[in-house]
Amino acid sequence: MFISMRIFRKVIFWLHLCLALSAGVVIFIMCATGAMLAFERNIIELAESDVRTVAVDVGKRRSPLEVLGPLMRDRPDLDPTALAISSDPGSTWSVSLGREGQIFVDPYTGAVLGEGNNGVRSVMSKLRSWHRYIALSGDSRQAGKLATGISNIIFLFLAISGVYLWFPRKLEWKRFQPVIWFRRGLKGKGRNFNWHNVIGFWTSLFLIVFTLTATVISF
Repeated sequence: MFISMRIFRKVIFWLHLCLALSAGVVIFIMCATGAMLAFERNIIELAESDVRTVAVDVGKRRSPLEVLGPLMRDRPDLDPTALAISSDPGSTWSVSLGREGQIFVDPYTGAVLGEGNNGVRSVMSKLRSWHRYIALSGDSRQAGKLATGISNIIFLFLAISGVYLWFPRKLEWKRFQPVIWFRRGLKGKGRNFNWHNVIGFWTSLFLIVFTLTATVISF
């Protein structure tokens, strides 16, 4: 039994290592772009902060028709598809123009304050394409989606197998301590191995949840 478990652990180790090396680039791309996309809304709001806020004029907020009517009359070239009204009295209203972007209007005066930051939005769109399809387009998108989906499954396996490989064979505190916290005085491979174990342990639960849900979304 001891020999069979030893062989099984060795197989898991090599699968863990080989799969990490084979899918590492795609996993890194998804992690990096996913981290940036998590703050997409905050980044866009910061880039458009100059057209997203107005001075509050109590009791003089216009109705949607009073805002859109003059806008359409003065700008007949526009083709609004939606109007986003914020509950924040100090926020502008956003008029969506479909593929043409959007503009922001003052809900108190109806004045057009400016357009969305197309540069930042374009960057976020490209990041989303890398995250979902590794930047493939057209008919190749399905291949990109399959690649990211398989990489999610591999990442899930890496997270689960990493916990298994990390777990000491004997349940003793002196065996757990070196792999749940950073050790001083280590250099080279010993230091890297310790960091890998510690960071992997403390992030394993989050990684399993993230990759499991991402796998479901991918397929």
